[in-house]
Amino acid sequence: MQEDTKKVSFSQAMLIIVILMGTLITIVGILKIPTIIAFVLALTFIHIVCISIGFNMSELNKAFFEGCKKAIFISVLLMTVGMVIASWIAAGVVPTLIYYGLKVLSPAYFLLGGFLLLCLVSLFIGSSFATAGTIGIALMSIGAGMGFPPALTAGMVVSGSIFGNKISPFADSTNLCISITGVSMVDHIKSMCWSVLPIFVASAAIYTWQGMEFAQGSLDYAKIELITATLEKNFLISPWLMLVPVLAVFLIAKKLSPEIALTISALTAVVIAIMVQPFAAKDAFTYLANGFSIKTGVSQVDSLLNRGGISSMVMIAAQLFFIMGMCEILQYIGVVNIVLERVLKFVRGVGSLIATTLFIGLAVDALAGSQYLAVIVPGQMMKPVFEKAKIKLNVLSRTLEDSGTIFAYLLPWSISAIGLGAIIGVAVTDSYIYSYQLWFSPIVALIYGFANIAIWKEEGFDKDKINANDMSS
Repeated sequence: MQEDTKKVSFSQAMLIIVILMGTLITIVGILKIPTIIAFVLALTFIHIVCISIGFNMSELNKAFFEGCKKAIFISVLLMTVGMVIASWIAAGVVPTLIYYGLKVLSPAYFLLGGFLLLCLVSLFIGSSFATAGTIGIALMSIGAGMGFPPALTAGMVVSGSIFGNKISPFADSTNLCISITGVSMVDHIKSMCWSVLPIFVASAAIYTWQGMEFAQGSLDYAKIELITATLEKNFLISPWLMLVPVLAVFLIAKKLSPEIALTISALTAVVIAIMVQPFAAKDAFTYLANGFSIKTGVSQVDSLLNRGGISSMVMIAAQLFFIMGMCEILQYIGVVNIVLERVLKFVRGVGSLIATTLFIGLAVDALAGSQYLAVIVPGQMMKPVFEKAKIKLNVLSRTLEDSGTIFAYLLPWSISAIGLGAIIGVAVTDSYIYSYQLWFSPIVALIYGFANIAIWKEEGFDKDKINANDMSS
């Protein structure tokens, strides 16, 4: 895109933001119309405003399609996850996980056990989508079998799935923060431990308490017995089937791209479904496209298993193209930068420096809907500020994770939130009240900033000279 293109004024930028937020709130929040329609309407309104203030339609269209290109990778990954969900069910992987989960796990410790398992898996594979689309799906089914509210289980799945995004050496966000700031992997992870570990302990404690509270209520053991008996009747249940998820984790841990690793896992599961489960080859491959389908005669089991497939992700992928296209237009016409330039004026001291970095990550996530941009933009803007303030850059890299990476899962129109909600079958607007990892991260970052905890300085640091306006030159 051209750098010398016309840019909007601050008042015009605010008008466009009001139109965007007003459309989203009215269409999605009040009228409960599908989100994709809200973005189609918002995109139309923004085009009208842009053309009326002098932008060329061909330039706007070019920006839109540049944004669409950025949506291709995540759309492909989502469709791959859809194949994994369907194939793992057909192969008996998910039924086996549900069966043993209901047999072995105590309801009192289900939330804690599920959270710990998800954290471990996400640490090794570094992908929230891959973690939620595999282990997370099974845990959602186990929770449903035990009678846990779907939103509560989904909150636990989200918290555990994003754990690796913040601290795993295999996570895209981890490596992106390192490349933007220039800190070493070791320094970044050491800094992240100050944020991740207290939040991990607090989340685990709350999930333990909530699980115990639930266990004191009524638990329908007859329903659990019916589900496990039905699974045993319709599938071969065997712990050997766990080699399929082990293969997926191994391939991703070996730095094979997630979409390739998950495709291999899905095809492996299809072969197993044909060889050891009662499914014909045609049906097994059809499940990859249309999702798994079975009629066991027990509605609870059918609702747990009938899901997945590429088709289940097509609407989400279409939505992502509109979101990324519109967000690219907002960047092209200068809305994002002009808002962020105003925000930088409020930096006065360490606490406000951290708060401003967090806010910029939130603003970029809100305006661009992209986790990657919400790390890149504030990273590029704040790096010289941190350097001139003599604050070590591993503080910045940690703050980028606590803001750009995390806020992407809190905003219901962002790519990360939409994708994760589609995978687990519960919208983030329903589950995020229980997603404690999301809420605690920015709160801890603010506490550290204003209390001067884990804020490491270089020689020559002077808190009275922190002023982003003086440092931007």
